[in-house]
Amino acid sequence: MATFRISAVLFCCVLFLFSCQQDSKTAKLSLSVDSLENVRWQLHSAQAFTIPTKGELVPYIEFIAPDKVSGFTGCNRFQSNVNIDNSTIHFTPLAMSKRYCMETAEVESAFVKALTTVEQGHITDNTLTLLNENGDMVLSFKGKLR
Repeated sequence: MATFRISAVLFCCVLFLFSCQQDSKTAKLSLSVDSLENVRWQLHSAQAFTIPTKGELVPYIEFIAPDKVSGFTGCNRFQSNVNIDNSTIHFTPLAMSKRYCMETAEVESAFVKALTTVEQGHITDNTLTLLNENGDMVLSFKGKLR
């Protein structure tokens, strides 16, 4: 009988420990507007495209107010409204300048498309990571004070 009790207690402990673990894809981390402003977030990695090697062609985002962003797509400047609530983040359609850049047209298109899929975000070690609805990384940015 004592062996059964010990086994039951051990089983409950193991079950408790596993239930406390959280899948990193579903973990909700707070995304504060204050931590986003006054920083130029330069694209560091992207899920769906290759980032240009020329520094002046790399896309970036700047959070210019609690509900506004501006940035660079690799070719054109853009502005958008943004809704941030804890770890959720949504960009409204971008208002962009209309230059055509043969060298970065594909990057611009993929970058804009990627922003439309963003549902969540978090900041860790000066890296802003934007995730889709499945919790997969879509875009990742490194921050540099403006």
